[in-house]
Amino acid sequence: MGSPLQAAGRILGVTPGVTSPERVAKILERLAGTQVGPAMRQAAQARNPKMHAKALDVLLARGGEKALRQVDEFLGDHQLALGRPIGAGMESVVFDAKPRIGPDRQVVKIAVRNEMHQPQDAFNLPDIPGVNPYWAADHLGPLAVGVQPRVAVLRDITPEQADTALDGMGRLEDSLHARGYHWDDSMFGNAGLLDNNWVVIDGSVRPFLPGTRMTTSGAAEMIRSPEEAIRALRVRPEELPLFTDGP
Repeated sequence: MGSPLQAAGRILGVTPGVTSPERVAKILERLAGTQVGPAMRQAAQARNPKMHAKALDVLLARGGEKALRQVDEFLGDHQLALGRPIGAGMESVVFDAKPRIGPDRQVVKIAVRNEMHQPQDAFNLPDIPGVNPYWAADHLGPLAVGVQPRVAVLRDITPEQADTALDGMGRLEDSLHARGYHWDDSMFGNAGLLDNNWVVIDGSVRPFLPGTRMTTSGAAEMIRSPEEAIRALRVRPEELPLFTDGP
């Protein structure tokens, strides 16, 4: 069964271990000559409790230090310069990044997985309309790393904005349904704007299994084909103020 600490770790998705400042400091000191070292230091020192906790989870994962050095090599191989941490999810810390040459902005996600969710299962979004896929990804020991174009995400939805935001989310789900896909973890934080189009940026997008009943939100009842569904993803100009720059 394990200890209460280990049980809590399994529930919360964190790695049990001694999280003393001294231990974390030693790991970060050994990573000082890498790109990921300073970035992980910023994440570990973040006031955002989720980012702080997930950064410690990555740093303290068994074999995590070695894997982070491999992440550093991965970034070099793809000519990516890692920037500041800009977010965190249930499994990953998200960093701003850009090519060493050119203006294109990217995000790099570093995820830590457990025995139930293996690294090779991370970052598997399909390359279809309505999804922002990972153009580069790898699994490295206990960690996984993935790279996506950076999008604008919904932030701090007010009651006045909720109807418009829900309509956009409904159009996105309907578009995926029209193409035979289901989006797990449908939520504002997992969607954003790419070239003024709604896209999924996180969660699992998978084909419907044979015999599965497709459900739609009702927000896009006029959609009759996948082509119409794709066109419905385009965001109207009046919706743009809802969005802010983010992962």
